Amino acid sequence: MSLIRSLFDYCFIILQSGTQNIRAEMQKMQNRVLRIIKYFPLKTSIKTIHKELRIDLIDERANKLFSKFITTRQSHEIIAQEIQDFLLQNSSRNNLKY
Repeated sequence: MSLIRSLFDYCFIILQSGTQNIRAEMQKMQNRVLRIIKYFPLKTSIKTIHKELRIDLIDERANKLFSKFITTRQSHEIIAQEIQDFLLQNSSRNNLKY
């Protein structure tokens, strides 16, 4: 389990900039794997599975990792500027969707 999670953790920036479709597919895959590993019945809710296993949803985990990344990199001027540019670009892209 920790092997798979570490792979997700290394691609959190890609998850942040990717489409909702990618994250949704990854979440479905994670849900299936968790259900199989721990033999949860089909009627068990996804929230219950994640709560019992103490595992964040893909979006939640990616957001936490991205926030941590931003916090630790703010002291680096070039990286901080790149992050700010990314956030501005990402927010303007989200505004265009609506």
